[in-house]
Amino acid sequence: MTTSPPIDYEPLDRSATLIEAFERSRIDPASLAITYIETGCDPVRTTRSEFAITARRYAAAMRAVGIHPGDLVLVAHEDTMSLFYSFWGLLLMGAVPSIYTIPNERLFPEIYMANVAALIKDIDARALVTSDALAEQFANRIPCPVTGFSRVLEALPEARAAVPAPDHRAQPDDLAYVQTSSGTTGNQRCVPTTHRMVLVQLAALARRMDVRQDDVVANWMPLYHDGGLILGAVMPLLCGVPVVMMSPLDWVRHPAILFHAIGQYGATFCNMPNFAFNHLVRRVRERDLEGLSLAGVRAFVNGSERVYHTSFEGFLERFGPLGVTRDRLGVAYGLAENTLMAAHTRTGDPLVYDAVDRRRLELEQVAAPVDPAHSDAVINVSCGPPLEGVAIEIRDDDDRPLPERRVGQVAIRSGSLFTGYHRRPDLSADLFRGEWFLTGDMGYLADGQLYIVGRLKDLIINGGKNIYPADLEEIVSTIPGVRPGRVAVFGVPDEAEGTELIAVVAEIDSEDPEVKAEVGRQIRRAITQQMSLTVSFVDVLSERWIIKTSSGKTSRVANRRKWLEGRAAQG
Repeated sequence: MTTSPPIDYEPLDRSATLIEAFERSRIDPASLAITYIETGCDPVRTTRSEFAITARRYAAAMRAVGIHPGDLVLVAHEDTMSLFYSFWGLLLMGAVPSIYTIPNERLFPEIYMANVAALIKDIDARALVTSDALAEQFANRIPCPVTGFSRVLEALPEARAAVPAPDHRAQPDDLAYVQTSSGTTGNQRCVPTTHRMVLVQLAALARRMDVRQDDVVANWMPLYHDGGLILGAVMPLLCGVPVVMMSPLDWVRHPAILFHAIGQYGATFCNMPNFAFNHLVRRVRERDLEGLSLAGVRAFVNGSERVYHTSFEGFLERFGPLGVTRDRLGVAYGLAENTLMAAHTRTGDPLVYDAVDRRRLELEQVAAPVDPAHSDAVINVSCGPPLEGVAIEIRDDDDRPLPERRVGQVAIRSGSLFTGYHRRPDLSADLFRGEWFLTGDMGYLADGQLYIVGRLKDLIINGGKNIYPADLEEIVSTIPGVRPGRVAVFGVPDEAEGTELIAVVAEIDSEDPEVKAEVGRQIRRAITQQMSLTVSFVDVLSERWIIKTSSGKTSRVANRRKWLEGRAAQG
């Protein structure tokens, strides 16, 4: 394990902006900043000096293609390094970047373009920078200029040319970037994030993680995800530690590339969603592990979605012989509304499990400890204590703070907390109680540590991606034969997959089994094509099965409970 000194916290503590924090760093400019690896390709290494020069060139290119300081710019591109240079170049010139996902082969181009057009309108983006192919498709279809990436590359000053630093100087409370959401038309919950918010968050995280001068971060998470962008790219850059970056698509296809980053480049930290632990256990081949040691990893941190102890146990069983131990597994509780994280375990501390009585948890909302071998025991995983500067309370339905081991809604107060969704204050107005933000997550505190047990809100987190059930219900409702308003979509926690699976229940008029089967196929196909998601369960029913509230709204919580009870009764 590392015994090197801690990083210098001064740039994080005393800088006004992300740019200033990078410039104030006393790290040798010739030291390595980023190594980009790709299956079948030679690694591309970039020093801190080279990164700074290239980012300045991107800033100049963005100005040359018509982007101005203060412009909010949506960036969607498949190349990870070009995307990060674009992000940092836009910061340098005073624009506000917002990174958005790219389409894949399962998503209908028309649906993707409609979602992007809606997002641009919602966030008032002044420009879209994207691939040439997408730029051609977007031409004259969205309310802002579209720039293909080849134009940006053509506008880059010569590599050897002296490019002065942009004269723009941001302020601490200026927007640094806008974190986009997974919602579709009319449902964009985008988080405006200031320089101050990010620096406060990174200073607390670096201390909690105990980042050291000889640490190396490995990151496969996409940059449109706050974990991929902040933990996997911005944080190592500002902390002065190298990062090994890789394409998320490459990692999904070849998950052993992460272990390659550890074995060959000495990575010591890796943050990823819960499903990724299961993916590594299942997909990494034995021959990929030959001669490999994971003993140098200080922490594999599990965050971005609910954490399952079975995922950790499977990871330990498979990779324990290579050096993975319980004190090298970490957990975080995060949300973009607090920039990234609100609670995090301390690096080097062993995992903490809490075995509680399932029946009392469900019926009484009490986390009563029981023996882990108890027939009704449910094992929850500690997310650690709140970060420095973050206060966490558990509140009941009447908004009153609850004592330890009482389950309620998680509320947070923090110096890195947002003040409302970007240009959509209506979506967050009911979520604030003074300085406190109601997260919609259900949990409890025990011995000062946070445990998450579910969600009050209907959000589904599938493979680390936030899914809004209303979006899927709208799609299903358009399928011929489905009764209007008689659709329920909800998440089903699945420890085997290590994530939430998506379930759809829809009512139709026909009793014909063949008609029901065909409607089920159409539901799966429509959601795959329009949202690039896989639905695990589809029930097409003819009777009036869907539970509604007294006001006529679909009660997803009640429908999920009814659905689970029905499956349990069927054995």
